[in-house]
Amino acid sequence: MKHTSFTKKNKEEQSYEKLFKKTTCRTFRKRHTISIQYLPIYNGGGNTTLLYQEGLLREGLYDKIIGYCTNNPTQWQSKIFEKDCSSPESLKDIKDAFILICTPQPRYIREMKEQLNLLGMQHCLLEEAILKKHAGEVLDVYDMLYDQKSKDIYANILWCRLKGEYPDYDLITPNQYFCWTDFTNADTGHTFIDCGAYVGDSMEQYIWNKDGVVSKIICFEPDPNNFRAMQHRAERLRNEWNLSDKNIRLLPYGVSDQSSEGVVQGYAANNGLGSKISTENTTGGTNIKIVAIDDIIDDTIDEHIGFLKADIESYEYKMLLGAEKTIKKHNPCLAICIYHNAVDFYSVPLLVHQMMPYAKLAIRHHSNSLSETVLYAWT
Repeated sequence: MKHTSFTKKNKEEQSYEKLFKKTTCRTFRKRHTISIQYLPIYNGGGNTTLLYQEGLLREGLYDKIIGYCTNNPTQWQSKIFEKDCSSPESLKDIKDAFILICTPQPRYIREMKEQLNLLGMQHCLLEEAILKKHAGEVLDVYDMLYDQKSKDIYANILWCRLKGEYPDYDLITPNQYFCWTDFTNADTGHTFIDCGAYVGDSMEQYIWNKDGVVSKIICFEPDPNNFRAMQHRAERLRNEWNLSDKNIRLLPYGVSDQSSEGVVQGYAANNGLGSKISTENTTGGTNIKIVAIDDIIDDTIDEHIGFLKADIESYEYKMLLGAEKTIKKHNPCLAICIYHNAVDFYSVPLLVHQMMPYAKLAIRHHSNSLSETVLYAWT
């Protein structure tokens, strides 16, 4: 079933630019601050809540979160990120409580809103609270985007996130990470760095795009199960394309702004897709090494870094900080996921612009959900 788009709901607005600059900006600024004493997050221990921790910490919002609430009774009376977790009903008598709904699933959003309305509790989407607060940065990103299609996609996806709706299918662009000719036509002597390589699917597509003529591929994947699968794929690709071990380098590391130790939590329910790293004390994960790209790519490397891709579950911003020296030296093409939390929709493009002020910036969306929104940058 095709979802109704924001543009179709407002047919009198033919220009996305007018729509975004006037309607959406006004919506942002209508309630850009929330006066609260108690700020729990609903859907406490869910996957999206985990993804948002990096963004909340980066924006200084984590300390304002007093607790978490969920309908899952197994999590009541427990701790999530050292904060209490309880049922929504237990909060209804707390004065000035304001609930932030944290899920990208429209069906769950509708159910949560209905429940909170019945309880008489104030609430909004976490996306709404963050994006309205940072309306100025959002509009700065919109203005610096390279093409009108990017502006259309950016405005529409942000509106969908504000309203808790899925985007139209006609917003979807195929060939994720490789949809721009600048990314597929880069010199064959360049190195491709894949952060969050999963099972090597992007590595294989890169090799196919280059007809097997590649200099070096460096893949980072901390999940041990995914890494084993990637090793099998890499061996097959070496045999099929007559590549040597020096052409493909696989590293079982997480990537961040500095080298450290951490834990990776596999996402078994999704075949390892979306596994996350954490530097906090976490049970049930695997201890891993976390590195900064600048510590791996030293000044002695012969090859030019031509393409850097990252899909690392909210660690993209930190990865960029840890790759600043490499990015400024090599000016690679960048394909950086920004969909893991609303903070990345403005903070990642602004950081890339700071590091590469002359780069073109574009946005493309690659799924029929609110996942797979990617920032592309190239000079």
